[in-house]
Amino acid sequence: MGALDVAFAFARKARDHDLLRRRFTELLQDVSAAKDPGETDFVKWHKARLDIESDEPPIYWAVEASCHNDLAVAWDLSELAVNRLSAWQRLMQQWLAFQPGDIVSNLKSRPPGDGDTGQAS
Repeated sequence: MGALDVAFAFARKARDHDLLRRRFTELLQDVSAAKDPGETDFVKWHKARLDIESDEPPIYWAVEASCHNDLAVAWDLSELAVNRLSAWQRLMQQWLAFQPGDIVSNLKSRPPGDGDTGQAS
């Protein structure tokens, strides 16, 4: 296990995750404790959230796409299981952080409000 920890830095990743969770929880406590928040408070909290996000590890987009498909099938919404992963992406999804544009989607347009522009990817 020691060699694996040296190679993959499990302990460091767990510590980083705990630190990010703690920082987000502290931000949530600040927001919850505010009695009469103003514009200055909102700006400060937004900056703190962006600071936390900038320290997060990269998103593994192939894992996200695969999970999306699995959930759609599990919830009997298989028509929403639209992400097509190549054999290489399926094989390497746990190891490489592919870019969102690398994932092929059969969805012609995304539902409004999902943070997307509504254009097919």
